[in-house]
Amino acid sequence: MKSTHVYAIASILLTTSLALLVGVGCGGSDKAQSNSGKTSRSSAPQAQISVPAMEGGPAVDSTFDEVAQHLNAGGNFYMYLSTENAMTRLLATLASFENLLVQQIPDPTEAQKVKNGMDLARSFVQTSGLQELSGIGASSFPMTENITHSKFVLYHAPGQDKGKLWQLLGRQPHSLDTLAMMPEDTVLAGYIDLDLNLGIQWLRNLAESSNIPELAQVVAEFDRQSQQAGLNINEILNSTDGGFGFAIQFSQTQTISVPIGTEMQIPSPSFFLFTRVKDDGLYKRIDALAKQRVEGMMPLTRDVKEGNQMLMVPQPLFFGLQPAVLQTSAYLFIGSHPGVLQKVAAVSNGASQSKTLRDTDEFKLLSRNIPQVGNQWFYTSRRFGDTVQKVQARIIEQQQQMRQQQQQAGATTTPPPDSKSWADMMEKFNRSVSSLGVIQVTDEGIIAYSNTRIE
Repeated sequence: MKSTHVYAIASILLTTSLALLVGVGCGGSDKAQSNSGKTSRSSAPQAQISVPAMEGGPAVDSTFDEVAQHLNAGGNFYMYLSTENAMTRLLATLASFENLLVQQIPDPTEAQKVKNGMDLARSFVQTSGLQELSGIGASSFPMTENITHSKFVLYHAPGQDKGKLWQLLGRQPHSLDTLAMMPEDTVLAGYIDLDLNLGIQWLRNLAESSNIPELAQVVAEFDRQSQQAGLNINEILNSTDGGFGFAIQFSQTQTISVPIGTEMQIPSPSFFLFTRVKDDGLYKRIDALAKQRVEGMMPLTRDVKEGNQMLMVPQPLFFGLQPAVLQTSAYLFIGSHPGVLQKVAAVSNGASQSKTLRDTDEFKLLSRNIPQVGNQWFYTSRRFGDTVQKVQARIIEQQQQMRQQQQQAGATTTPPPDSKSWADMMEKFNRSVSSLGVIQVTDEGIIAYSNTRIE
C-alpha cells in the first residue's frame, strides 16, 4: 500500500510538472506573438486542461466540511489533515515499539522501567483528549498588500471534549475585558484562560499512577520546597480564577540609556503580570512573605484606595524600577512601577477615560475580521520589534569593534565579520512586524484567528 501511495504521488507530481511546462511554452509563444503581431494575451487562444471528476465519494469519512467552514479559501495557503483514529494508530505503534524494545533488554528491572514509561505515554494520550481530535486545518488570506489574515483549527465533534486539553484552556469564549484595559503604549501583551488547578491535578495523577519512583519524588520535593517557602499551593490555586496575562509598555515620551558600548537611548519600558482572582488570598500571602523576607532590608509602602490594595517599594531602584503589587476586585497585578498598575486599575474599574490600546490606529488596523470574544489573545506592536532590532544591531556593531580591536592588539588572528555583510543581512531579515490574534475554545474545538502586518 505504501508503494502505491508513492507511485500515485509521483504520478501527480509528474503530470503537474508537464502541465506547467506546457503552460510556460504557451505563454512564451503568446508573448512572442504579442510583441511581433501586437496581439494581446487575453485574445490569444489558451490551452484548456480538464481535470476528471472523482467517481463517487471518498472511501473514508473525514471532517473536511466541518473544518472548512472555519477556514478561508482562495488565499495563498490552505491545509486540511484528517486525524480520525490517528491516536489509536499511535497507541498501537507504541505497543509494538514497546514489545520490540523490551525483547532487546535482558535485565528485567530495566525492561520494567521501559514498560512504566510507555504506560505513562499511553495514559497521557488517553486522558489528554488527543484521541478526540479528528481534524486539523489552516488557511492564510492576504487582506491587503502587507496584512495577512490566518486561521488555525483543531477540530473535534461536538460533545467529544472530555480530555484535559479541551478543558484546560477555557470552556466558552467570553468578552476580552483584559484586552480592553491595556494601556495605550502597550507594545507586547497576551492573555490565556488556564485552569491551573485542573492542570496540576492532572499532572499529579499521571505521576502518581505511573509506577515511576523518580516522578513521585519530584512531586514530593516540589511540595516540600513549597512548604519551606511558606507557600500553600492549594490556597494559591483556589484564590486564582483561571486567567493569566502579561503586558510590556514603551513610553512614547521618555527614554532610558542602555550601556551597549556608547550610551544608547531606547523608550522607557514598564511591564506587569496579572491574574484573575476570586479573593485577596493571594495578595495576603504575598504581603506576608514581603514582611518576612523584604522589610528587614528595605521599608515597603502599603496603600488602600477606592477598594484597591497596593504594596510597593517606596523609591525607584536601578533603571527606575519600582516593583509594586496591586489587588483589585477581580485581578492581582505585579508590575515594574506603581503608576502603570494604577492606570490599568482605573481603566478596568471604569474610573478613567484615558486612551487604551484599542484606541490606537495600529490596533484598529489589525483588528479587522478578528472576533471580539475569545479565551486567549496576543498582541505585538511594530514598536517592540523595531526597538529589539535596533538593540541587536548595536550589539553586533559592538562585537565587530571588539574583534577589530583584539586583532589590532594581536589577541586574535581571526578577522572580524564583514560589517557590510552583517548590515545587509540585518536589513534583509529585520522587517517591521505587528500582529493581533484571538483564540476561541468552542464546542467544536479550538479556533485561532490572527492578523499579521509585515512592512
